[in-house]
Amino acid sequence: MKLHKYIKLLMIVIGFSLLTVSCDKNLLNVKNPNQQTTATFWKTPQQAQEGVNAVYGSMLLDGGYLRMTQTTEDLRSDDSEANSPWILMTNTGDFSLNATSLSVQLIWLTYYQGIFRANQVFAHVPQIQMDQKTKDELLGQTHFLRGFYYFNLLKFYHNVPLVLHVTKSPKQYDVAQAPPDSVWAQIDKDLQQASTMLPLKWSGNDVGRATKGAAEAYLGKAYLFQKKYKLAAAEFKKVIDSGEYGLMKNYGDNFTSAHQNNKESIWEIQFSKMVGGTDVGWGGPPQPTWGQTQARSVTYAPQGFGWADIQATPILLHVFQKDTTVNGMPDPRLRASLFYNYKGDTLYHTTYRKQYGDSATAVYWKKYEDYNQPNEYPAARSGINIRAMRYSDVLLMYAECLNDMGQTQAAYKYIDMVRNRAHLPLLINTKPNMDQQQMMDQIAHERYLELCGEGHRFDDIVRWGWLYNKTKLAWLQKRDPEFKGWVPGREYLPIPQSELDVNPKLKQNPGYGS
Repeated sequence: MKLHKYIKLLMIVIGFSLLTVSCDKNLLNVKNPNQQTTATFWKTPQQAQEGVNAVYGSMLLDGGYLRMTQTTEDLRSDDSEANSPWILMTNTGDFSLNATSLSVQLIWLTYYQGIFRANQVFAHVPQIQMDQKTKDELLGQTHFLRGFYYFNLLKFYHNVPLVLHVTKSPKQYDVAQAPPDSVWAQIDKDLQQASTMLPLKWSGNDVGRATKGAAEAYLGKAYLFQKKYKLAAAEFKKVIDSGEYGLMKNYGDNFTSAHQNNKESIWEIQFSKMVGGTDVGWGGPPQPTWGQTQARSVTYAPQGFGWADIQATPILLHVFQKDTTVNGMPDPRLRASLFYNYKGDTLYHTTYRKQYGDSATAVYWKKYEDYNQPNEYPAARSGINIRAMRYSDVLLMYAECLNDMGQTQAAYKYIDMVRNRAHLPLLINTKPNMDQQQMMDQIAHERYLELCGEGHRFDDIVRWGWLYNKTKLAWLQKRDPEFKGWVPGREYLPIPQSELDVNPKLKQNPGYGS
């Protein structure tokens, strides 16, 4: 009742204020000279650059790579599990999110905000007088980002509206969902365009912007999701043949602040403690006090050093321990990826056994953790960049394409490049002459270990059709009991209720009721 009283009082005050100025209509038409509008903003090359920078900014929000994009991907896979008092985390892991869940709403809002900003760039930047090369690069970045945002939306929701222009009237606000094939076609188009307009690399303060290689890698991945293997292979081969990328000698260098934007990183989400404000942007309208940091680190950090909302599954540790290097040592990716109970494992200035006891069995994520500091508290702000597309991912996707095209023998080379970095025995020697299915099983194994905890595993499970294969689904449920909560349709998130409430043309996704 108090809330209603406050609203009523507010309306009385507003009404009184309007009455006091109604005698002079000119007072209602005063313009704020400091307020930017589309009519005053899109005029200069500097404003064009600022507009494109704003398109990048959307991925730094909570629905993007600050936290929710990663947690929602990882928790639904068999390499991560929820061990959290926050029901959002557990509901994500066991496929019981609903249309009002925070992550469901934030992810949608984040990427459509980015698309809205991209559409503004396309509407205004072409008319700005400026150097043509610079203009092309700005538009190329925007094509990449819009394609990237739609790529994420399609992965998460499958049935989404396709909005390519800035709306000019309220009549255009309600947009129906487009057929997924139409959205894929637009993603392909944006990424194709971006690949022709972007440079191979950037220098100075521009390092971290989208490149030609990033556009080609994501175009290849988009084709792979559509099972267009020949087209996908062609894009991945362009990235490989460019000579711009390679594997870091030390696998762990891909997940710390010390080796960011390295030769293995094709697309990296840029974070920094030194830029912007000091507040974490947990949600709501963006504020000038928000920083440009991520909260993945504190969310995944081990118990006592962070929130430990997301842990690695025991099966991931078990699978890692089955393989050894050519010298009989543990796979080096294991100890670069996970904290677990072995003699000498150190974390955050102490040892695992001192912190948790000699008989502890919990497995925690080490990737993206700043374990050289005391803990991830109290500010929950990390400046470690998120590597969204690594060169090793491209090598494994290329091998998958070759195998799917019947070139199984040719696939060995690219898998062994990844295994060789980990000092593992080469497959060409240990498992020669695999058939196509055996090679596909091997590729799935390689991707599971190489890319664990990086948000790729569930995408692989979905695109390989494992959830609709009774044998594979039972296998997943045995490895990770959270999969027992999956029902058909719930490989995708529900359409947010807040969107259904305001857009009558939207329909809820299958698996979530009407």
